[in-house]
Amino acid sequence: MASEPPGTPAARDASAHDPERLRALLEALHRFPGPFYVSVIARTDADVEAALRATIQAAATGPLDAWERRPSSGGRYTSHRVTIGCQSVDEALALYVQVARVDGVVTVL
Repeated sequence: MASEPPGTPAARDASAHDPERLRALLEALHRFPGPFYVSVIARTDADVEAALRATIQAAATGPLDAWERRPSSGGRYTSHRVTIGCQSVDEALALYVQVARVDGVVTVL
């Protein structure tokens, strides 16, 4: 069976975490409502970053407290570390799903 290249939408969907396991981890590691930290690895591209920012701003009900970006040593990818106010575990899960769908996003942590 052929597999999709990493970072493609099909590969991200196929490798998605078990929602109940992810829910349990989020509930164990975070206090809601409160600050929530999201790390995203994406292609270094102005359009990808704009789409990522728009998606996160639209999905978050709380404020965007911080946004750090760090390009990879080769410059091909950029790590985005975002701190947002998040009201619930359901909001955090929805954010993961929406961010993973952005074209150019490789990984959401």
